[in-house]
Amino acid sequence: MNDALASVEQLLSSLTDPAEPRSDAAAHIQQLLQSPLLTLTAGGQVNQSVLTGGQAAQVLLSRDPQGKLVWPIFTDPAAVAKWKPQAPCWATAKLGDWCGLFLQTEAAEMWINPGSPRRWVLSRQDVASLRDGRVPPTVASETPEYQRTLFAKPKQPPPEDLQNRLEKKMAEYLEISAGYLLLAQTNSSSRPQWAAAVRLRQSPAMGNVEQMMDQLRLAGQQTLPPGQKLHMLLLDEGTELAIGQVVRPIYQCPGE
Repeated sequence: MNDALASVEQLLSSLTDPAEPRSDAAAHIQQLLQSPLLTLTAGGQVNQSVLTGGQAAQVLLSRDPQGKLVWPIFTDPAAVAKWKPQAPCWATAKLGDWCGLFLQTEAAEMWINPGSPRRWVLSRQDVASLRDGRVPPTVASETPEYQRTLFAKPKQPPPEDLQNRLEKKMAEYLEISAGYLLLAQTNSSSRPQWAAAVRLRQSPAMGNVEQMMDQLRLAGQQTLPPGQKLHMLLLDEGTELAIGQVVRPIYQCPGE
């Protein structure tokens, strides 16, 4: 573990551990806010303009598999590579500066090192608390969804009607650049079930994302027998890397 990652993780752990003395919290928060972290600045699903070092930068935001807008942030280039191996440019600033800029965006969460086995998730309330020098109330580390899900290539081709309906419906949305169909099993499911996953070329409003995913789910679900459920995933970088090792897209936007 590199020094930057160890320092940030130790500071966050100290703020979330009830056994840690609260008298140390203020010092830990100030040290955390002074920690230099990286954020991607080009070529992502969502770009929002912020100021860094007095210059405008297009900050790359992403969406989690449920469509929620998130801001990935990293301790070092190695952590960037785990999330996005072909990373574009990035900018470096203190976490305190990123916190202030984060609150100017529409992002719901800040993820620290999302490509790592355990990422830190900060809500908008957490980020605002840190910026103001207060202990973040809900910050936590978690295992990313794609690392809790087993993706499998079907032994038999997918039902033709299911694949055809999904391909046709995906082609109706200009926002979708690629779509996949495969089997997925999470800790909460007893057996693998069909899952359709899409990658967005651009990021529509949250309500439009939910409507699009509902329409895709409905189109595919109609072809499945009673008791089977079609799961929908909106691809983030880590999930697409995991799925791309298992199956090829069933749909790809022409020209991409």
